[in-house]
Amino acid sequence: DKKKYDQTEQLITNNSVTILLGDFCYYEPAWSSLTCSAILVNGTDSNIEDLSFQAEIVNKPMSGKVFSDDKVPELTKAKTGKFQPNEGIPIILVFSEDDPKNEENAEPQKINIKDIKVKIKDIQYKAVNVKEQTAKEKT
Repeated sequence: DKKKYDQTEQLITNNSVTILLGDFCYYEPAWSSLTCSAILVNGTDSNIEDLSFQAEIVNKPMSGKVFSDDKVPELTKAKTGKFQPNEGIPIILVFSEDDPKNEENAEPQKINIKDIKVKIKDIQYKAVNVKEQTAKEKT
């Protein structure tokens, strides 16, 4: 069963990791970065450990500004706990501006999340089979 969300080009399918944008998304001029809340969804049939990925803005949410990918470093089991199938965890994505201008005194600017499309790529993780995990926990 596939579902498509307006804010992402990532499809939620069986056996995938998906990111959904939250409603908090601001451009911070002092830091020359775009910060967005998101939910990372484990659509696989396994527990996930040691997850890493890159998030990319595939459109231009702000005129004249280009943002680098957010390279999300390894999210370890200590950070995500048991990232079980069909669960989501809240995360923050930070996209740095490629060619920042000096705007230290400018106010943060709220970005309409309908104006942003994000996709994730280079997804790497260690899958732990749920049945094996359950058997190990019982012993």
